[in-house]
Amino acid sequence: MENTTRRTSPPPNPDWILDFRPGVIRGWIGQTSASPPGRITAWSDVADAGPNKPTKVSSGPILYHQTSVCSGSSNSHEPKPAEMKEPWGSAHQEGGLRRNQRRTPDAESSDLTWPVTTTTTPRRPTDSKDRIQMVLIWIRRHSRPPDPLTVRNSPRGIFCTRTLNLRSISVIGYDMDYTLIHYNVMAWEGRAYDYGMANLKSMGFLVDDLEFDPDLKAYITLSDMTTLPQVIRGLIMDKVKGNLVKADRFGYIKRVMHGTQMLPTRAVSEIYGRELVDLRKEDTWEFLNTLFSVSEAVMFMQIISLEAEYLSMSVKDLMVDKLDQGLVPAELGPLDYKGLYNAVSKALFRAHVEGQLKREIMAEPERFVEPDPELPLALLDQKEAGKRLLLITNSDYHYTNKMMNHAFNRFLPNDMGWRDLFEMVIVSARKPEFFQISHPLYEVVTDDGLLRPCFKANSGGLYSGGSAQMVEKSLDIHGDEILYVGDHIFTDVSQSKVHLRWRTALICRELEDEFDALIKSHAQKEKLVTLIQQKEIVGDLFNQLRLALQRRTNSRPAQTLAATCMNDQELTESMQKLLIVMQRLDEKIVPLLESDGELFNKRWGWLSRAGLWDKSHLTRQIEKYADIYTSRVSNFLHYTPFMYFRSQEQLLGCTKLLDTGQRLLIGEMLRCLPQQNLTLAASWPGLFVDKQGVYWDVPLSLSADLASVGSSSGLSYHLLLQQNSGEPKCFGGDETNDVPLALLPGLCAKAAISIKRSIDAWRKKEDKLKMVQPYDAFLSDPHVSFTGIVGAVASGSLGDCSKRISVPDETRKSNAFRVFHERNKFAACADLFASVTFTAQHGNFQRLFLDLTRVSARLDISSGSLFLRGASRLAQDFFFSRRPDLETFCDVCPDVIVSLQQQIVGPFSFRVESSVAIDPRSQDHFVRVDDSVFAIDWALKVLGSAKATAWYSPKHQEAMVELRFFEV
Repeated sequence: MENTTRRTSPPPNPDWILDFRPGVIRGWIGQTSASPPGRITAWSDVADAGPNKPTKVSSGPILYHQTSVCSGSSNSHEPKPAEMKEPWGSAHQEGGLRRNQRRTPDAESSDLTWPVTTTTTPRRPTDSKDRIQMVLIWIRRHSRPPDPLTVRNSPRGIFCTRTLNLRSISVIGYDMDYTLIHYNVMAWEGRAYDYGMANLKSMGFLVDDLEFDPDLKAYITLSDMTTLPQVIRGLIMDKVKGNLVKADRFGYIKRVMHGTQMLPTRAVSEIYGRELVDLRKEDTWEFLNTLFSVSEAVMFMQIISLEAEYLSMSVKDLMVDKLDQGLVPAELGPLDYKGLYNAVSKALFRAHVEGQLKREIMAEPERFVEPDPELPLALLDQKEAGKRLLLITNSDYHYTNKMMNHAFNRFLPNDMGWRDLFEMVIVSARKPEFFQISHPLYEVVTDDGLLRPCFKANSGGLYSGGSAQMVEKSLDIHGDEILYVGDHIFTDVSQSKVHLRWRTALICRELEDEFDALIKSHAQKEKLVTLIQQKEIVGDLFNQLRLALQRRTNSRPAQTLAATCMNDQELTESMQKLLIVMQRLDEKIVPLLESDGELFNKRWGWLSRAGLWDKSHLTRQIEKYADIYTSRVSNFLHYTPFMYFRSQEQLLGCTKLLDTGQRLLIGEMLRCLPQQNLTLAASWPGLFVDKQGVYWDVPLSLSADLASVGSSSGLSYHLLLQQNSGEPKCFGGDETNDVPLALLPGLCAKAAISIKRSIDAWRKKEDKLKMVQPYDAFLSDPHVSFTGIVGAVASGSLGDCSKRISVPDETRKSNAFRVFHERNKFAACADLFASVTFTAQHGNFQRLFLDLTRVSARLDISSGSLFLRGASRLAQDFFFSRRPDLETFCDVCPDVIVSLQQQIVGPFSFRVESSVAIDPRSQDHFVRVDDSVFAIDWALKVLGSAKATAWYSPKHQEAMVELRFFEV
């Protein structure tokens, strides 16, 4: 059986044509060959080798009396004229890109031509600024189309912590802020900081000398210019002690900042040596879940530094008078660090709720929002793939509508608006309570945001409030059918996972900066790891010497590996030298350890790690609650909406031993044999059956079989080495039966090489994804195809030559190359072979009844030399007007195998195969059916494709049940 699966090769670079006339940007894309970019076409076609072929009954290799070939098919898709040149405006977008062409996987640069073209299609006018911006975006994105595989292994990749099959996802929900809409962090958080500080000032806090630094270092603008931390997501605020800390995945605190000062390691150990971070203790710890927390942490650290350190007085002494005067609200609680945190939190909450901040952003969205032209296209792919999209945001309707209009509408095709992308939009959702409890649901009925109560959400609606359970009920879906994408670890990812078991995706824009920093620091990391490994070796030797000295001091034998031949003085001197070596190594290691992660953040190091080896608490939260994570939603554009994300192997310490030895060895062996099938077999005794149905018992048989993986077209090879011992014995046949050459005692080597070519005369095009999977992946495409194979085979044997010579061989009648050396018991022969297969299939093998009818016919020429000799004689007879004899005519008659397969019900199908021979010497039957086999196939969805086959041969009066597996 040879399995074939073919995909179209990447198309060449297209020719791009744009129209730059005033008021419009239009274009055409002409695809010169292959299938349209963006469409991945896969098909496969398999014709089974009939059960009448030599079959292995017990352990041992399968016998092949002659070269067997099987059919396959390939496809060369020629686009229609409409696919060769299509105006953008007719099917996609004026001023936009043809969507089928945006992801051409060709890495080579394409030549751009800019002739002025004519068109009469109505155009939507745009101003010159927008036209220039669209042209620049187009050039940047399409002058060198990105390679999807390269993008996936870059900062723009999507990373998996828990296996996620997008084919099983029917609904994708999105948060808006910092998810679909990415803000300029410095601009947005800077204004939030300003409004928060204004609110603190109104409470009586002395914050006049504080300002927000664009680099998020937030220094104090006084004479000392004290630099505050670069606040990053994943840090944790200790509301009791007034510290900003970074913890590892177990909760151990690694770095601490109090006010403006980073605390030394000893101080960290003294303060938190017996305390672990537990985010369930909300009165103590506040995790920075999102970029919105940046301004909050900066304000908290600044006030602690300003009030407690710079002014050299306690917070309580500074604020008590203002509290007595009523300038500080009493509900803030006691004036300790927790009270300061509450004040900061309330000040920022007021900045968001009062609306002045959002009004400023709505007035100048281009100042605060970073445009992403790929984002709407990614969502459009998902919608067209049948995914139902939701928008669930805590922002109100006016703000949501303004931001989404700005970020989406200019990049969508035709007159499509952002609302057209989403099945349902929910604003003012009040997350995380949205995932926990039920709130009243209101429908937004006017553009002014007028609300009216409603009790059921419908598709295409715009709502306010409600709950996640209401969404599930209205869409008739279960939790694991929904993927929710957000940036807030707690509000978006954690709560939807914990309460509803939704699948989750986290957006973390900082991944891109960290990825770049990791690449730049790769050499330094390798150097550091090498030094640490050297220190481990030296330290282990030092410890052995120390143990030996300890044992000798206690009058015990010092039987350690390093101290067997040393006296006490030599031990002491050696230990002293090793100490010096370790000190010198430490002098190199310590600076590298301290600078590790500085390329990303000088104070806190890496986002994903805490220390050199361990993961950060942020990484633990991501792995625990997010199934996948990425830097931005538009990264989905580089993946299909049907992607199967698979998590990586999680290794324990004991399993990592494979990485240093066995895995390297296994990997090298596998790399030496790429795309090969290697089979080793041994049987003693082994039972074999030849093509006449005669069984043979071989005392000992060893074989090694190496073959290239089957393909729909191209070059293939097959190598076989077999050693048989003992005389084969015949069972169930006449003792005069000829012993098959492959079973005779001795060593036999065979080699075959062939070239295969498949042509589709017709293949049905599938316009939509097959929502119902076929019973067999190889029998899913209706088609008519032809397949041709031409090859050569050679064999050599060394052993009992007298046995081999006494066996009649049909190749002696041919002109095949053959050598026999009776004295040295050596034989060799070589010949050509060819095959032509016709296959026609109707039906997709998806429905329950009569959805598969398949007919195939194969013509086999087992001896090319015999065929060429007969063809030459026929040509001579024709040239000299002679009547050809029957022997010559028989030489050119190929073996014919005809097969018919018909679905009965479900995965069961009936199949009949017959060998047809043309015998001009027979006066009764010119065409003779030599053998017929009847079979019932049961297609199994196992390992890609498998089937159980029960067949019966009337001629040989035998039947068998087989289980066959095929690679996809």
